[in-house]
Amino acid sequence: MDHIVLSHGHWDHGNGLQYIHGKPLICHPGCFVKRYRKSGDGYLGLALSEKELGERFELQTSRQPVRLSDHLWFLGEIPRQNDFEAQSTKYILEGGADDFIIDDSGMVYVTEKGLVIVSGCAHAGICNTIEHARRVTGVSRVAAVIGGFHLRATDNQTRRTIEYLEKLGVAQVLPSHCTFDPALNLFQKAFGSNEVLTGGCLAF
Repeated sequence: MDHIVLSHGHWDHGNGLQYIHGKPLICHPGCFVKRYRKSGDGYLGLALSEKELGERFELQTSRQPVRLSDHLWFLGEIPRQNDFEAQSTKYILEGGADDFIIDDSGMVYVTEKGLVIVSGCAHAGICNTIEHARRVTGVSRVAAVIGGFHLRATDNQTRRTIEYLEKLGVAQVLPSHCTFDPALNLFQKAFGSNEVLTGGCLAF
C-alpha cells in the first residue's frame, strides 16, 4: 500500500497536501500545532488542520515507529539524547513557549548494505535520528543518510556531526534542503557529497 509520510508540521513540508487526497497519511500527532518564528516573520505551521487532513486522507498519527513494509519504517518521535543537537530553537508555539519541533521524524529503509536513513529537516538532530533508526531496526550499519540536516554554520554541532558520521563509517552522506554553506562545504570536503537537488537520481 502506498503511504504519504509527513516529516513534521512546517508549511514547506506539508502544504502540498492541499493538492492531493485519498491516500494513507502518517505523521506525528504534534504536526498540527500553531507555530511561528521567534523573529516574528510569519506563521510556519500547516495550512490544513488535523480535522481537514483527516477528511482528505486516511490519517494515522503515531509517536511510536510504524513499520510500513518489510524493509521500510516511519521513525515516529525521535529521542534527543546527545548533548550537541536540538539544544536551542528559533521557533515558538502559539502562546509563546519554545517550539523544539518534537514532531520531527524521518524514515529508514533496510538494505543488504545497511540502513538508508531519510530525514526531512532533522530538527531532532541527524545523529539522534540515526541512533533512533539503529535502535528501531536492530541494524547497526548505516549505508547512507539523505535529507535535511538543518545545519548552516561551522560550529560545534556541525563538527561533531561530521565526526559522528566518520566514526560510524557512513558510505554516502547526502545533505539537502536546509543544509547550507558554510556547513554544506564541510560535508563536501569530508564526504565528497554534493547537495541533493530536485530531479537527481541516486543509487544505494
